[in-house]
Amino acid sequence: MDITISAPPTGWNRQNNVFGRLNLEWMRLRDDAVVNAVVARWARAEPAFAGLSSVALLEEAKSGPVDERVDALLGALAHKAGSPIADAPIAARIALQMMLPKAVRISRAHARLLPDADERDQLAVCCMYTAIRTLPARITHHVPPYLAWGAHQAMRREVLAQVRELPSDAVEAVAVPRAERNASEELGQLLAWAVARSVISRQDADLLAARYGNEAVGRRHSWKNIGDLQQIAEETGLSPAAIKQRCSRATRKLAAAVADYQPGPARGAELVPA
Repeated sequence: MDITISAPPTGWNRQNNVFGRLNLEWMRLRDDAVVNAVVARWARAEPAFAGLSSVALLEEAKSGPVDERVDALLGALAHKAGSPIADAPIAARIALQMMLPKAVRISRAHARLLPDADERDQLAVCCMYTAIRTLPARITHHVPPYLAWGAHQAMRREVLAQVRELPSDAVEAVAVPRAERNASEELGQLLAWAVARSVISRQDADLLAARYGNEAVGRRHSWKNIGDLQQIAEETGLSPAAIKQRCSRATRKLAAAVADYQPGPARGAELVPA
C-alpha cells in the first residue's frame, strides 16, 4: 500500500492536535546529534540502513511510494523497536513517523463511531505505535500493509469496546457480534493477501480501502457503498476519474484471483501477509 509522507492527508499537521505535535517533535529530532549518531551507527552496521547515515537521509528515502528498499527499512526499524535494546525507542519513533499519515486515515475511518477527534487521534497513534513495537520477527516483507491493517483492527476493537460501554439501546446500532467477521475486516485481509501475492499494487489496495473499507454504522457485514471521492482525491492527489478507473481495474484483478483466497479465522486472528 502507499505509505508515503510526501502527500499526507489535509490538515494532518495542525499544531493543536497530536499529529501536529508529533511533526514538530520530528523537526527537532532531525537535528538531534544523539539521534543522528545512532542512525549513523545503524548505517555502518546493517544493510537495510546502508547509505542512510542521518535522520534527514532516512526521511528522504521514504518520501515517495513504498518500494522494496523502503519496505526493508521499515521492517528493520520495527524489529529494532520491538527488541530489548537501548536504540528501540528511537527506532520506534522513526517508524511511527513513516506510518503517521496512515494513522491519520485510520483515525478518520472511525470518526462516526468515536466523534471526539482528539481522543480518536491519540488512540490511532497508540495503535500504530503498538503495531510497530509488536511486529512479529517472521514478518520481513510487505511490512507497511501489515502494520496498517494491524493498527486499523486494534483501533476498531478499542473503539467498539468503548461503544459497548454505552447503554444497551445505544449499542445495538453499532455493535458487531464477537463471533462474526465484520466486512471491513474481511476486506482488509483480502487486500493484504492480494498485495502480498502481487495481485494488485499497494497503491491500488490503499485506494480500495479508502473507497470501500469504512464501516457503515448500523449494518452488519457491510461497508459504505461509496467513499467520499473528493476527500480521497484531496488525500491522494489523484483526480476522481482516475480513482474510479484504478478502483475498477483493481476490482477486476481481485475478482479474477479471489478463488485462491482462503479467509482466516473471524476475530482475534493474526493477519499475516504471506
